[in-house]
Amino acid sequence: MVIDRIDNSGLYESLHRGLPEAFAFIRQYIQNPMPDGRYPLGGDGAYAMVQSYDTLPSEQKKWESHRKHIDVQFVAYGAEAMGWAPASALTELGEYLPEKDFQGYEEGPSTALRCPEGTFAIYWPDDAHKPGCVLDAPSAVRKVIVKLAVE
Repeated sequence: MVIDRIDNSGLYESLHRGLPEAFAFIRQYIQNPMPDGRYPLGGDGAYAMVQSYDTLPSEQKKWESHRKHIDVQFVAYGAEAMGWAPASALTELGEYLPEKDFQGYEEGPSTALRCPEGTFAIYWPDDAHKPGCVLDAPSAVRKVIVKLAVE
């Protein structure tokens, strides 16, 4: 897991071959915001999603991880908390859903990450995460999520 400001994204581009394209899409979004929706990216089935929502109390959000994709989550507007825990430290909840690339988890020991506007987080398959949680107060959030195929 990585968390940082988008201004520092160049420090992380060598961690995965798809990260330069992911950060290029995010920088393009910052310059020219686009509507909510799904946007295909160039290689290996990578895609981006632009989403708008209101944060909710942590108890109302779900833990997740993905086996086929790395998540790059960028908070373009607003602020949220994202829970993080090693997936191996949590108890799986239900079966893995391959069509959604989704594994749920029960609550367990975790770290709350502060994600104000301009922050991104990268989650690998062994990173369970719970995005969209209230940080200091409920907030309207606009977010870009890039899904990169695991190598």
